[in-house]
Amino acid sequence: MHISILSPHKDIKDSFTVALADHLGAHKILLNNIPNFFAALYRTAPARFALLQQNDAYGQILLTLWQVKDYSQLISSASLLEEIIHTDNLFQAQELSEKDYQLSLAIAEEHCKALPDFDLYFLLHYESEDYNTNLQQIANLEHIHHVNSEKIMALAIKPQMTKQDWQDFLRIAREKIHRFEEQESY
Repeated sequence: MHISILSPHKDIKDSFTVALADHLGAHKILLNNIPNFFAALYRTAPARFALLQQNDAYGQILLTLWQVKDYSQLISSASLLEEIIHTDNLFQAQELSEKDYQLSLAIAEEHCKALPDFDLYFLLHYESEDYNTNLQQIANLEHIHHVNSEKIMALAIKPQMTKQDWQDFLRIAREKIHRFEEQESY
């Protein structure tokens, strides 16, 4: 099973990915380990380099995920889906022109077609947050990245996770994976 970890909170994605992958004995892909060659240029001139940075991100993620597409168990904090959401956010912040935005989405769509989809997505959110905004962002991208909404499972986390919180959290994740696998086998 290939699982993608989604969250607007990038600081928790890799931590959860490591914990879940170790718990399940799965291979892990960490967003922080994927190179971002255009980051420095983007920081100095966002409007000039946003398109190049996004397209480089799509390529790096595609390459990384392609290399592990045949692994039986994979947990990844990197996904094309979240990069497409980030592209949308750059456009909303006017760091991408309309032309560059459309070009970037077209390139993202081609990248999505090249990869097999994840079997399951975990959307991590803090307990106090309404995660429906994140679900709506994903739904808005249905024309590019065809994610079945039934594959997205929300998981609430606490701002400060104790050891017991992590154990409970991993147990809940494992139960959700098991229920999903049972549904898929019918």
